[in-house]
Amino acid sequence: MLLLEPKKSTRANLETKKPLFFGIGLLISLAITLAAFEWKSSNRLTEVKYLPDDAVFAEEVIAEIRSEAPLPPPPVPEQTTILKVVENDVKVKDDLQIEAEPTQEETIKPVNSLEGIADD
Repeated sequence: MLLLEPKKSTRANLETKKPLFFGIGLLISLAITLAAFEWKSSNRLTEVKYLPDDAVFAEEVIAEIRSEAPLPPPPVPEQTTILKVVENDVKVKDDLQIEAEPTQEETIKPVNSLEGIADD
């Protein structure tokens, strides 16, 4: 049987250069961040033309629209169900006793092995 030898060279393996590429990427991103924080922008003031003191501004007049007709009253909801009030005069017996201790007829068997329990 003929065994094939891998023809990959160790120089072409990029996995060994992974930390170098990661460091270069961090260095480039840090340089871009510092350049963005140190970037100077010039404050160009635009020329403001002042109006003379006797200039008159036209004010907008907002017309008020009033409705003369009053809104109709909301419809009265119809009564759909009639409830019958019943007197609550029934006595409830509150003497409930619960025994939590096992009796002699009931026995609890201890489990020593973990058979049947699936591992997660």
